Amino acid sequence: MAGETLAKRWCVACHDIGQSATVKDGAPSFVEVARHPEFSPDRLKVWLSDPHPPMPKLDLSRQSIDNLISYIRSLK
Repeated sequence: MAGETLAKRWCVACHDIGQSATVKDGAPSFVEVARHPEFSPDRLKVWLSDPHPPMPKLDLSRQSIDNLISYIRSLK
């Protein structure tokens, strides 16, 4: 899955990106994000398009953002 590959490359340093709900350094796990009602696909798209500190600016393509959101949502 392309989103999982992106997560392993860019997100794993701060987020738990697998099936666990562990939190690293205060960053929510992807499971937590997937299950939280406030993190809709539209909100995630805005956040990933223009992240705010402490998250780094990743300059992801629209397709990469969509792939990452699909991966996160699959963890619900």
